[in-house]
Amino acid sequence: MAARTMKLRTRYMLVTSGLILVTILTSLSTYIYLSNTQSERLKTKLQQQSTHTYTSEIVKRGTQLSDYLSEALFDALYSYNLEATWYLLQPILTDGEISRAIVFDKHGNIFHDGTPEIASFGQPFPDQDVVRRVIENGEQLQDISRRRLYITTPIEVSGMIIGGVRLELSTARMAIDIAETTNIVERLHDKSTQALLTSAVVSTVVILAIAGGLVFAFSVSLVRPIQHLTRHAEKLGQGSFEHIGEIKQLNRDDEIGGLANAIAKMAESIQQRTQEISYMAYHDALTGLPNRHQVMRLIRTRISKYPDKPFAIMFIDIDDFKLINDNFGHGTGDVLLCTLAKRLTSLIKLLELDGAMVSRISGDEFLLLLPLEKEICSIETAAEHVLSLLATPMTIESEELITSGSVGIASYPASGNNSEDLIKNADIAMYCAKAQGKNTYCVFTHEMAESVIYRNQIEKEMRRALLTPEQFELWYQPQFDLITGELIGAEALVRWRHPERGIIPPMDFIDIAEKTGLIVPIGEWLIHSACEQLAKWRECLNDNFHVAVNLSCKQLYNSQLSNFICSQLAAHDIDTKHFHVEITESILMQNEAGAEKTLETLSKNGINVWLDDFGTGYSSLSYLRRFTVSGIKIDRSFISNMEEDKRDQNLVQALLQMTKELDLEVVAEGIENAVQAELLQQFECQTGQGYHFGRPMPAEEFTKQFICQSCCTECSA
Repeated sequence: MAARTMKLRTRYMLVTSGLILVTILTSLSTYIYLSNTQSERLKTKLQQQSTHTYTSEIVKRGTQLSDYLSEALFDALYSYNLEATWYLLQPILTDGEISRAIVFDKHGNIFHDGTPEIASFGQPFPDQDVVRRVIENGEQLQDISRRRLYITTPIEVSGMIIGGVRLELSTARMAIDIAETTNIVERLHDKSTQALLTSAVVSTVVILAIAGGLVFAFSVSLVRPIQHLTRHAEKLGQGSFEHIGEIKQLNRDDEIGGLANAIAKMAESIQQRTQEISYMAYHDALTGLPNRHQVMRLIRTRISKYPDKPFAIMFIDIDDFKLINDNFGHGTGDVLLCTLAKRLTSLIKLLELDGAMVSRISGDEFLLLLPLEKEICSIETAAEHVLSLLATPMTIESEELITSGSVGIASYPASGNNSEDLIKNADIAMYCAKAQGKNTYCVFTHEMAESVIYRNQIEKEMRRALLTPEQFELWYQPQFDLITGELIGAEALVRWRHPERGIIPPMDFIDIAEKTGLIVPIGEWLIHSACEQLAKWRECLNDNFHVAVNLSCKQLYNSQLSNFICSQLAAHDIDTKHFHVEITESILMQNEAGAEKTLETLSKNGINVWLDDFGTGYSSLSYLRRFTVSGIKIDRSFISNMEEDKRDQNLVQALLQMTKELDLEVVAEGIENAVQAELLQQFECQTGQGYHFGRPMPAEEFTKQFICQSCCTECSA
């Protein structure tokens, strides 16, 4: 035991004493040469292994962070959300290992530079060749120097690359660790060399066998621990930390023992940092719940291990969460999310389902994984529990908040056989729940997916069609004076004549155009085309004739709407009295102040505004008093059963009497037969529109059927 705790210097002295007996200098010199050569090789190998280990570890940590940010930043960069980007970058930048992080878009411009000020926002990324390789080829680039490690990774999801993120890691700490390890090895090497030289000077003639045996025994005791440490250093470089205990078992009080302790402490530090990075990569920083990566990994593992066991994915989106952030601040919103996370976790425990998981996959979206092998409750019952849980009021900083959620459900294997499809289909079902009025749930069906695919195709083809809008047409439905029978106007209705699909119904593309903003260029084209057609009809029409066009929400709240309409009328030399616009009551409700301002501007410019579908919404009489409108259009629902339903007759008469007192014009929509027309004539309704007079038809057909009857010689299609 005393020999094991003896210092290296003492061992050298013992070897030197033994070498006094060695008289054959040739043999001693040969041994010194061989021992020194072996020590040099071991020193070099250990230095190389240490460098490789440290380098591999920092590259591995940087790659993990970069891969995590590659997916985590997708939604933030896609929606150009600087706050969300800073929210993801801040914990990484404050950790100390990352000295800088830059997010750039697919055009090579800096989107976020990892600072609160974002001073370089919009500037070109310094190395455009890196941008090209990342965006075009989807490469992950690594560039390591003596002081820095640069890792550049594309930001992508499912093969869609929208930008990239560059992380800059300082290698200074790595260089210090390598230098410390190298110094220890150098000191050992220097001491070994010095001892061998001393032994050569003071050596005496000794029996070759005794000297060789002593030197051999000593070299074995010196080299074997170093070889032991080298093997474990290689394992550390491969990311294997389970052998740290074996390094600590090298219980020595000499320099090799010190080296072993230093390597063991370094390995524990690396292991701890690796675990922290792994936790950050697979957990949500705010709620501590598993994130999208973790839940997808769990789903894949579950499907792989238990392919025959069904389960369900429940996609939960908090309704109108943005309003909570806007009204109460993001701090309150964060507290609300944490509270909901705890409630959902408690619900999982209450249901007692083994293998269930709740995760937060984005801002206000949660995901529940619910096994179905135990018939404790149906998935519909679980969804009702979730909706009830979300609707339970909570008090945050003396403010009572009441939320609701929309839930989409997809089950394995009926709704998909992999994690990506299951989450995507649950997301589709969630949006169907929102479309049904929110605060409800929908179970995914394949018809939903087909509807989404169809809507996406329609959107793409509509964007393509708008580049050269020859596919769009204006159809016209006539409006007649019910007293004189005179044609006094027409409603212009947009139609899409697709080269392959034929006529696409407005209900299939107008809503998509509204949500994507494509309704704005469609609306401008509609106004331009209506004015152009009016100019063609000018010589053939009476002085009372008008064309009415429908305005969308985005058009109504555009401050330049009135100027655009007036410029089109002036360009085609058309009086404003020949051009009417129609709006629905629901549009007015979205922004009453903005609508009032636009309607006043239209009225000042002499453009008549009609309130369409009157009677189907709130039918607030205050709208007729507050907003500048010239007339109303009685909805077809009141006209369709008027012959048989006395109450509808009374309602129509009341509306007509009211508008007469308010000096408003009236158009009755949906007149389908002569009986309805006669009743409205008796009620002194001014104008009628419907299939009884004519269906919507292309301009050429409308011209032949109605315009040419008034002016046969000057009419032109």
